[in-house]
Amino acid sequence: MPDSVELSYVAGFFDGEGCVHIARQRAHPGGVTYINYYLRVDIANTNKDILIWISGLFGYGSVTKKGRKGNRKQGWSLVIVSRQAASFLTDISPYVKVKRGQVALGIEFQKTKGKRKSEYQGGNTEDVLKQRLSISEQMSQLNRRGAIEPEVPAALN
Repeated sequence: MPDSVELSYVAGFFDGEGCVHIARQRAHPGGVTYINYYLRVDIANTNKDILIWISGLFGYGSVTKKGRKGNRKQGWSLVIVSRQAASFLTDISPYVKVKRGQVALGIEFQKTKGKRKSEYQGGNTEDVLKQRLSISEQMSQLNRRGAIEPEVPAALN
């Protein structure tokens, strides 16, 4: 288990370089279409060694090469999914400043998942599926790019 200094460093690194989202996956076992949502954490950087260090510190995740664009440096991504992603988010959550909402939603989402490896085994209630979709939509809203209207302090109104 990383110590508090390491956790705070990783949380700051994640705040600046990371992303947490709910990924969607379709499968067609036996000709029936199933949609599975799962928690995914990505941390991207051009320094592969720091991503390998983070992966080693926690004992999970995989570092993959990203596509290269033009004359830019080679990029790398640390990917952590499902239960391990929730564990990672839980560990760094006390130290995260910028992405607190996304971290909380990610942890909440993973709590809706059972211990089964596959969602395709059935057994999910309509309420659980609606809850997952709702959390996914909230996460998308928090992760949305683009300009937003700045909040005007009440004293200036």
